[in-house]
Amino acid sequence: MPTIIDNFQWMGWNVALAIIPIFFTYLIIKYSKQHIASLFIGLWILFFPNTIYLVTDIQYLPNQLSRTMVSADILLIFQYMVLVGLGLITYFLSLSPIIKKFKINGKIVFVFNFVVSFAVALGKIQRTESWDIITNPIRVLNDVNRSLSSPQIILFVIGFGLLINLIFISGRMYFNDRVRS
Repeated sequence: MPTIIDNFQWMGWNVALAIIPIFFTYLIIKYSKQHIASLFIGLWILFFPNTIYLVTDIQYLPNQLSRTMVSADILLIFQYMVLVGLGLITYFLSLSPIIKKFKINGKIVFVFNFVVSFAVALGKIQRTESWDIITNPIRVLNDVNRSLSSPQIILFVIGFGLLINLIFISGRMYFNDRVRS
């Protein structure tokens, strides 16, 4: 049970970061005809990878299952299912209105998802945070350079980018019917 309780802190933080781009999506849609929208678009791009990043946190589940009592396993699995579900929901709630508003085609989204995958790799592997681009740009440049030099990270980017695109293709119809801009 302590594992489940401990998870709430870091999961809550990651979910909060994943909700931020939804807020910027709303502001982009609301102010799209004004110059201030450029600021919101930049902030949206910085925080958007936090949405799908939640899916990668599933990596911690096997280790946690091996350390918990069998009676807690169902709760732990449910906790991770909710986390992954929130990652998918925040991804689509943040991206779908942008696609509709600016009439972005699938090819651009396909490429964008690989950029997002690279940003997720920066966060997951290099531990680069969204705000580091503003507060510590030299570190970000060094992390990008190290990541581009690592075959393991490049493989992660390709694999996760393909996964994001499969998720996008699979969920696009569902969310496009339900998200209104």
